[in-house]
Amino acid sequence: MLPFFHSFGYTVTCGRLWQVGASACYHVDPRQAKEIGELCKKYDCTIFVTTPTFLRFCLRRCEPDDFKTLRILMCGAEKLPASLTKEFKEKFGVTPLEGYGCTELSPAAVANVPDWEQQGVKQIGNKSGTIGQCCPVSPPALSIPIR
Repeated sequence: MLPFFHSFGYTVTCGRLWQVGASACYHVDPRQAKEIGELCKKYDCTIFVTTPTFLRFCLRRCEPDDFKTLRILMCGAEKLPASLTKEFKEKFGVTPLEGYGCTELSPAAVANVPDWEQQGVKQIGNKSGTIGQCCPVSPPALSIPIR
């Protein structure tokens, strides 16, 4: 839902999807939260990349089950207030995660990720109020074999 002229929108919602072969659903205006919520519900979206400003529109205009299929909700471009995280989680059952990156260098250098648990071992990935952990370095798109 992020505009392609923004480095976060271009890299994450365009380039990265091509790199991993994922499907995408776009909407022209990220301020049209009602329509975005309906698209997420209709297409069972699992990842939603947005900004705190656009998340506030969703909080006011979307229905509680619009984001029920989301596994990751990543926010960037500005600070994600703890109060917004709490309100969103209470209404939609999804915890927004925060990422950070310098626009001139990388749209995402660090990010919070979902907590992980397996066989009684828990790894904390999301620490509210922080910008998260360093993102792993991914290979350049040209080094991926084309089939």
